[in-house]
Amino acid sequence: MSIRYTISCDEFLECCEDRLPKPSVASFVAMLLIAIATGVFGVVLTYAVDPGSKLLASTFCWLSIVLLGMALWDLKIRSRQCRDRLVKEYRAIHDRLLKDEFTFDFDSHRFTFESAKGKGEVPWEGVLRAVEMQNVIALGNAMIVPKRVLEAGELEKLRQLAIPGASKACLFHVGFVDYVLTETASLWRRHPFLMTEAHAGGLLFFCLISFQMLYSTGPGVKWGWMIAFAFLFLTITGQFWYFLIKYRTTHVELRLPRGVEFSARGLTMTSARVDWFGAWQTFPKFRETRRAFLLYIDPKRYHLLPKACLTQEQQTAFRQILEAKLVRE
Repeated sequence: MSIRYTISCDEFLECCEDRLPKPSVASFVAMLLIAIATGVFGVVLTYAVDPGSKLLASTFCWLSIVLLGMALWDLKIRSRQCRDRLVKEYRAIHDRLLKDEFTFDFDSHRFTFESAKGKGEVPWEGVLRAVEMQNVIALGNAMIVPKRVLEAGELEKLRQLAIPGASKACLFHVGFVDYVLTETASLWRRHPFLMTEAHAGGLLFFCLISFQMLYSTGPGVKWGWMIAFAFLFLTITGQFWYFLIKYRTTHVELRLPRGVEFSARGLTMTSARVDWFGAWQTFPKFRETRRAFLLYIDPKRYHLLPKACLTQEQQTAFRQILEAKLVRE
């Protein structure tokens, strides 16, 4: 029996949620720590030691205020502006393309759909990507099906056809060590010059503070040296703390149990928030590290599958499928 419905704007926005920018708490905390350290150093240099030039010393205090303002602006204003702009664009797309009534039907071999703009038929083997969210099931780029229009039996049958293997997925979670080692190496691979410049800038800041301490006197000199070495420590270990904060805030779902199942057709992953299936054609490449398999969604983003969640036999079978289906980086 054919199902007739219209897709609401909120249902369409749910499908676009992963593309909307979110405030980066990790970046804010990292910038906040740098601002606090800079301000403390400025106060110590201005009032507890004799730097020779109070004006130069006080610039560190003003710099800390500027850094704090930039961090707050990025967290509260810039992210919201970017999100609001994209939401407005997606609403315009919905009004232009998805306000018509849709007709949807499916069986064990294919699904069909029709609207005022045309109709189509897609075999389940031709569905390269399917995602089940709280309110909708998205079938590739062709169809969005609201769950509200399906009866319980229809919903379960559609779920089994669109996202095969979800019921057989084995549970795992991404541990912090796997995450930080993978992300740090990937960050250096993607932005070697930027990372080098960031570390060089931190070392330069350490040298500037040390130079001030060499020619300063007063009871606060030892505190100045402590701050200088704190900057050096943060420069060397900065990416570790950044990814620790990111792991604990932005990527909370990584710590929650998820399921994975793979076959010759593709990969299925399940979680409390979303279940999805991706055919191997949707992954442009893969990379294998000592601790994990990385399946790239695009040149920068990837799914991280720790080897610890797979047996040796499963690792071998998974590696053979990846090498047969994808390009190894």
